Amino acid sequence: AGSVTTEESAEQSTVETPISGEADGNAAAADLLIKGKTTFREVLDAGVSEADLERALGSEMPNPLTVIKTFCTEQDLDFETVKTALQALVDAE
Repeated sequence: AGSVTTEESAEQSTVETPISGEADGNAAAADLLIKGKTTFREVLDAGVSEADLERALGSEMPNPLTVIKTFCTEQDLDFETVKTALQALVDAE
């Protein structure tokens, strides 16, 4: 069908993305699966911009070496919600 614009994909988390690793043919980004020990640096390295990351977090990004799950715990954020939003950004790259 039509192509999805990547700027919109952060808000459209209802879009089902296959976990086959074929997102836009970018193997490096598609291979990143955000888990409990994933750092913000890994998400940045997958091609997600700091601005998109901060939009998904709803706050400033911490030190890139911070583990995302640790950040969520410290900020009283739901890790699953943040993980889903960040995974959508990674998959869109």
